[in-house]
Amino acid sequence: MNHLSIGAVLLPLVLAGGCASTQSMSDTERKAIRSVSIAKSVVMPPNPVVMGKASQTAGFWGGPIATAVMMNRENSDVVKFKQHVESHKIDIAEIVRQEFIAQLKGKNVFPEVVSEGGNATFDLTVEQYGLAQGFSMSPINAPLRPTLRMIAKLSTPDGKVVWQNVH
Repeated sequence: MNHLSIGAVLLPLVLAGGCASTQSMSDTERKAIRSVSIAKSVVMPPNPVVMGKASQTAGFWGGPIATAVMMNRENSDVVKFKQHVESHKIDIAEIVRQEFIAQLKGKNVFPEVVSEGGNATFDLTVEQYGLAQGFSMSPINAPLRPTLRMIAKLSTPDGKVVWQNVH
């Protein structure tokens, strides 16, 4: 997979982000914010969650307990995924950030999206990412689909969170 295919896969996940708002913002609050910036770094979990062939086989033969045991960084599926990402220099955090910026600019919610020093700042946190089992009639050979769960938080310079959304 290259950067373009990873970006194409993550794009729908970021686009679907408007579905689970946990803290909304009034029109008055939104209109008071003239410019927003996005934090330079995206917080990432230490390891991806990958439900590849090894995890699927363990889950098929050992059930949920075996699946839970396979959810660690030494799992061969996780190791292969991390090696692939590192060898192809894929920066998932930066892809998430750039896609968030593109979607934010495209929706014209705020008058201006600036690189630094906005009236409010978006902080992005990826809670979980990786590959999970898609639908298949085969319990140990299901196709893998990318997954991403993130939190976007908009805060004012004084630290007040004015909006938060879990994607």
